[in-house]
Amino acid sequence: MFILLLGVILVVVIILCLFAPLIIRLTLHVSDEITFKLSYQFLFMPIYDKTYHFSFDEMISSLVDLAGTKQTDFSFLPSGAFEKMTCKELCWQTKIGVENAAYTANLTALILSFKGLVKAALLYFFPKLSEINFSVAPYYRTTTFDSHCQCMFSVSLGNAIYIYLKRKRKKELLI
Repeated sequence: MFILLLGVILVVVIILCLFAPLIIRLTLHVSDEITFKLSYQFLFMPIYDKTYHFSFDEMISSLVDLAGTKQTDFSFLPSGAFEKMTCKELCWQTKIGVENAAYTANLTALILSFKGLVKAALLYFFPKLSEINFSVAPYYRTTTFDSHCQCMFSVSLGNAIYIYLKRKRKKELLI
């Protein structure tokens, strides 16, 4: 009887863990260099945290190399993966300035337009996006650029496992 009760409790815990959210947090910071941070949390415990640093020269050379290849596969997520994920928040702050105030105003408008396009694309893929915080701060008469973007995604562990297995199977079929 005790073993049966323990087995039932174990099955319930496993099922609850499959529905518990896996939080994916992406952070991109651009100033003198490009910093990209990726972290995963499950049940409020960090399980993965990695930070990548790039210089602008490294980034441009890797983009040139990527553009030079004949076949580039940008489908890093299998079809249907976005329906299983939820974008919880998006926060993107940018500070921009050049010596000429008119150019600063034009750059500010250009960046706000670009952020509007990003917002429309994210709302297309994630219609339940609840918190969006965009800001562009113009700095007149000083040359500066600093941009910080943070995005948080959520997916249940069961769906994350499903997406991983589907992606792995897709890669095996391409080989």
